Amino acid sequence: MGAAHTGRREDQALLTGKGQFVTDARLPNQARAVFLRSDRAHADILSIDTTAARTMPGVLAILNEAELRPFNLGQIGGAFAILPGRNGSKMITPPKPVLAETRVRHVGEAIAIVIAETTAQAQDAAEQITVEYQDLPVVTSGTDALTQGAPQLWSEIPGNLALDFDFGNEEATNAAIAAAPHKVTVALDNTRVAVAPLEPMNCTAWWDGPSGLHEIHIPHQGINGSLGGLKAYFNEPVENFRVIARDVGGSFGARLPIYPEYAAILIGSRIIGRPVKWTATRNETFLSEYQGRSLLSAGTLAFDAEGKFLAIRYDWVPNVGSYPTDYGAAGICFNGMKGGIGPYTIPTIYGRVKVAVTNTVPTGAYRGAGRPETTAILEQLVDAAAADLGLDPAEIRRRNFIPSAAFPYKTPQGIVYDSGDHETLLAIAADKADLANFPARRAQAATEGKLRGIGITTFLEASAGAVPIKEQVELRVSGEGRVTLYAAANATGQGLATTFARIVTSELGIPDDKLDIRLSDPDGPRLSGAGAIGSRAGIVYGSGTTLAAREVRRKGIDLAAEALEASPGDIEFANGTFSITGTDRRIDLFTLAAQHPTVLDSIGEPSFGASFPGGAHIAEVEIDRDTGTLTLLRYIAVDDCGHAIEPMLVHGQIVGGIVQGIGQALGEHIIYDENGQLLAASFMDYTMPRADQFPAFELHDHNIPSPNNMLGAKGVGEAGTTGGLSTIISAVHDALRPAGITGLDMPYSPSRIWEALNGAALRGAA
Repeated sequence: MGAAHTGRREDQALLTGKGQFVTDARLPNQARAVFLRSDRAHADILSIDTTAARTMPGVLAILNEAELRPFNLGQIGGAFAILPGRNGSKMITPPKPVLAETRVRHVGEAIAIVIAETTAQAQDAAEQITVEYQDLPVVTSGTDALTQGAPQLWSEIPGNLALDFDFGNEEATNAAIAAAPHKVTVALDNTRVAVAPLEPMNCTAWWDGPSGLHEIHIPHQGINGSLGGLKAYFNEPVENFRVIARDVGGSFGARLPIYPEYAAILIGSRIIGRPVKWTATRNETFLSEYQGRSLLSAGTLAFDAEGKFLAIRYDWVPNVGSYPTDYGAAGICFNGMKGGIGPYTIPTIYGRVKVAVTNTVPTGAYRGAGRPETTAILEQLVDAAAADLGLDPAEIRRRNFIPSAAFPYKTPQGIVYDSGDHETLLAIAADKADLANFPARRAQAATEGKLRGIGITTFLEASAGAVPIKEQVELRVSGEGRVTLYAAANATGQGLATTFARIVTSELGIPDDKLDIRLSDPDGPRLSGAGAIGSRAGIVYGSGTTLAAREVRRKGIDLAAEALEASPGDIEFANGTFSITGTDRRIDLFTLAAQHPTVLDSIGEPSFGASFPGGAHIAEVEIDRDTGTLTLLRYIAVDDCGHAIEPMLVHGQIVGGIVQGIGQALGEHIIYDENGQLLAASFMDYTMPRADQFPAFELHDHNIPSPNNMLGAKGVGEAGTTGGLSTIISAVHDALRPAGITGLDMPYSPSRIWEALNGAALRGAA
């Protein structure tokens, strides 16, 4: 077997400053670019005067949409524009210009690009551009946008309703709710958040005129999605583009799209005949990078006197911003449909999703993309049902779990859950959290003037759903003693190289230092693959890696049998060497590769189905009545991620996800005022989670392998967020309920909690 891993392969370079991020690209004679962005949320552009700016020192070019028109740029394809709505309707996706020409629809929309010798010169010139606007009415709330008489963003989108989507059985669900002896209704504002990866938006591009090759350095999650987007913009074959991203400083969905700015930078390079570099400021990233969540959700859960769930209905309004994007709408529609019943036996379900456009930054995929949103409202309904019947929140969940023997389980919405054991997950979590003795801890806290609460979430979420594209991994074995792995996925911090290396070294028995990992290599083989999206990389490309490695072994056995003059059945393989069983006659893998160049090279094409990781998370919190300060005392997470390929990375992903979920609940919040101005557009205004807010997370595993892929793995990248957001909401609500507070909206800042407590005290006194 291969050498044992002592850490992530990626860490040495990253921790010693040897990482190669996009902004590290230094192309010869490169110029710098700055975008002029709208300071209005909704306005017609009457004129753009660049006269003074063009005379500024160092300015090489200034472009607006009219000057881009001769290049006949296309539009990014709408992969989900065919998303089926009610009554045969489709999602409406008006074309988004690279630069706004006649109208702006959100603060931060790009209007012009200035290219100069230095960033400072470009910024100085941008400040000299005069734009004359005619202001238009503004709407920033999804529900407000759908009301009669609201300001209209698009003539193509009547009533600002980009998509009216539903799933399940409306008639049966409404009938079951109407006839049920008990029902609860809950509303939840799942707040808008900034994705805020450590690496800001940036791009370096070069158009080589003689060859017609576009070289573009951008952070991305997979090379093929980037190539597809560029092809759509420029209507040129993908062979005309060389897309480079070595290290990527976080993604969480924000590095999935090809942003319009990338096309503008490429055009700028064509015009000046030099490379052009753009690195967004943090403020600019807040104003232009696709944002997350922004869902007003409501639900009704029907149940009987014993707490058995009978039906559930959802009514959701996602606010997808000014330009509907594929993933802004599809996440909540698809993943809400897939996971709408959670881990529970609910006989009938119906969901209605009204996708609204507003004068805000567009939304896209954000860690979980509909999974945390669905779980949050579902688990609040479950807690409300328990309170209605006076049942313990853990007990009502136990009464409704899908039995482990019932997996694979077909849901009312026609989705098949692969495997699970949610009763055991909760049992482990309850034991580790000492749930039975929580009432005594709550009583003790009350004597100290503190409110203590406990939150429980039991969840499952969809991962690694199939996409209509073949997935491939290639292994190449050289006679110089190296194995190279190629895949179309790209790592954005989750440690894919470490995961794939563990598989290759285990399957081929070679030392780790003999292996090279090339993810989304622009100079490597052209492989098919959708990339690292939807918690699928380990499952899909891990399975492909396994298949490719085993094909290398199969070919090697045949070649070794020929070289050693033996039957293939007599050849055994271990530690990178083929030998005749029971003898000392052997030949190693790399000698065979030298004798038969390229013959051992192999491609793995996995077959797989969706997996449904799950978990039971419990959080215990304490609130100071006098200040509203919340302290997270304990967090217990028991997760089912199927077979864990690399447990260290699995736990890291879970912790990171939990922090993102809790970060949203406690502080993160994108806020727009009535004029559509973004009030939280820097880290001075936007509250990010900090390490000192968290205890040591208590992580436990109860893994049930998935039957839907050869590794038995389930995606884990979004599980922590799915559990973390819902669990902290439940814990805060549980702490505040004795004070007469129900349904407090996020974020749970000290001031918001303090105001709620004082309001409740005043009401009580009255």
